[in-house]
Amino acid sequence: MSTFHTLHAAYEVARLRARAAAWRRHGRARDAWPLAPSYRKVFIVGCPRSGTTWIRRLLAHHPRVISGPESHAYPQVLGTFTDLGLRGAAGWRRVLDRYRRGDQRDLAVGLHHWVDRPTLHRFITAALADSERSDEEAATRVVQAIFDAYLLARGGTADHILLEKTPDHVFWADRILRHDPEARVVEVLRDGRDVCVSLQMRARTQQWPPRPRSDQIDMWVRFV
Repeated sequence: MSTFHTLHAAYEVARLRARAAAWRRHGRARDAWPLAPSYRKVFIVGCPRSGTTWIRRLLAHHPRVISGPESHAYPQVLGTFTDLGLRGAAGWRRVLDRYRRGDQRDLAVGLHHWVDRPTLHRFITAALADSERSDEEAATRVVQAIFDAYLLARGGTADHILLEKTPDHVFWADRILRHDPEARVVEVLRDGRDVCVSLQMRARTQQWPPRPRSDQIDMWVRFV
């Protein structure tokens, strides 16, 4: 994180914390969360280059399915506190910085496709205002609010299904189902040899895929 981005994120969180204190005094935090009906969720997960995008596009053709690009919501929000071990304001600064970088770079995936900045600020303020929640509980509530807001913004009702596809969410499946036992996780499995070939081809034009064959195999094994 650059010095400029560090200062900007620190200023954002300081402003949100001041607003959260005011909300706490006046009992306004509860009104910040979206009032979504009870609806079903489906998470598509699996090793990259296994066909997760193809499955998402196939299912998204159903008129009652609402879907979007990869959100990376769990690692980007909850993982900041559970995996990186950040706490309080430092964690939310990290969340906002990652959101800003994805938005500014116009990345094809990320939270900026699911929630705009003012709405994310509102959810974080509400999380900060609830002093009874732990950081992990607050982050989980923010992730839920992001999904709820996305559904509502697209006219979703209790009859709709929210379909989310992020390959890395395979590592969050237990936590997802613990928090939302009615959700379904669809794991896409593809022959590891085909995945390696696909990774090799994608590595010609993008930086993220591993290039050594041993690293490609290790990646497949780790996900499966």
